[in-house]
Amino acid sequence: MSRAAVSGAVRHLVQIGMLTKEREPGSRVDHYRVYDEDVWATINQQRIPSLHRWADAISEGIDLVGRDTRGGRRLRQSQAYFLFMARELPKLVDEWHRQKDELTEKVDQHD
Repeated sequence: MSRAAVSGAVRHLVQIGMLTKEREPGSRVDHYRVYDEDVWATINQQRIPSLHRWADAISEGIDLVGRDTRGGRRLRQSQAYFLFMARELPKLVDEWHRQKDELTEKVDQHD
């Protein structure tokens, strides 16, 4: 595996929120670590703004093709999906946090 391939993969993981890049003051060495103990929930929360951007972009498409055309109806459905996901995803992440806390309590009780 080349350095460039590793560098590109690490850069991608930083961009999507799986890793964070840190550097000690005065050091020229980068250190990478998993961003959060709950990395998947964190990544999903970070996607909410992009869901809104998709819905906004689709709105422009609806205006271009016409609201009541076949394409317009398909675009409205897509827009509704993105808005639904943006609205429901925070609730799912909150529910996950509750379940994770319950799992952690059960594990701690058995240790």
